[in-house]
Amino acid sequence: METVVEYAVATYGRATLPRLLTALGEQASWRTLLPAVFGVSTEKFEAGWQAYLTARYGDSDTP
Repeated sequence: METVVEYAVATYGRATLPRLLTALGEQASWRTLLPAVFGVSTEKFEAGWQAYLTARYGDSDTP
């Protein structure tokens, strides 16, 4: 969850954190949470998150 928050802050701004925390208690799944908070599909958010992880921490497939 830590890297999801890092990515969200880096991409959508620190101001989205209160909305994210509130929505965590209101939404039943990622499929409804991510569009409600960030206005993007789950697929788009996850693709951006994966790109962020690769850019920040390197390719996980490389030994």
